[in-house]
Amino acid sequence: SCGRVKLFSDGSLGAETAALRRPYVGTDNTGVFIHQAPDLLAKVQEAHRRGFQLEVREAPRQGGKQAGGV
Repeated sequence: SCGRVKLFSDGSLGAETAALRRPYVGTDNTGVFIHQAPDLLAKVQEAHRRGFQLEVREAPRQGGKQAGGV
């Protein structure tokens, strides 16, 4: 075991699923969050409770807004 957990807050820029504040060019798509904020918080708390080192991968724009509040 590597002793860590990696969670993904939102999608990826390449697939145009990373959560953005403004839509991707030529679309009305602003991406997706993989977890609702309460669910992400619960996963973070469970990983911490079990003693895992935690990483949260997020797009640098809107995704950071969600995970930053956890």
